[in-house]
Amino acid sequence: MTSASVRALPKALAGAAITVLLGALAGCGVQPSDPVERGVAPVIDAQPKLITIYLVRDGRLAPVPVYVPSTAIEDVMQVLFERGDQPPSNDLSTGLSGLTHRESRLSRYGAFVRNDPDVASGLRLDVSVAGDRPPSRTALAQITCTARGARDEIWIVKITYVERGRTRSLGEHICSEYHDLAQPGAELPP
Repeated sequence: MTSASVRALPKALAGAAITVLLGALAGCGVQPSDPVERGVAPVIDAQPKLITIYLVRDGRLAPVPVYVPSTAIEDVMQVLFERGDQPPSNDLSTGLSGLTHRESRLSRYGAFVRNDPDVASGLRLDVSVAGDRPPSRTALAQITCTARGARDEIWIVKITYVERGRTRSLGEHICSEYHDLAQPGAELPP
């Protein structure tokens, strides 16, 4: 460092300090104002969604369009089980009678399990049910096909049965294993 630059340093620091002080005193140039009423704040309007659940007609799965509060899988499963608690109507019944939906959880499912260019990775749905008897094959089909139809990215459904505090895995299922239970002319999810 030269002696000239050492002498210029205090002048430069003094100039910077004056600039900062003047900037602070001047403010940003915008005058404060009182709040202005602009109407009602925006609110998300959650409209019910139409989805397909699978009930039973003559021992076979029948697609039934129903409204759900949202497409969240908890809401979808809750509606499926609630419909199962209602008395049969229009020749529709359910294999879920006597069973209670306890919990549904989504988790990642391996990206290399299925070769689907439209859906690069998928989800596994873990459904926990309780009741006085294990779910029948028809009940497993209702749960599995409803879940798969509600969300394309659900590749597999793992069902756990809870009885008197003890849990038992009923395995992992895909809807195509139940295609033999479809109503004539009804197309089930893959």
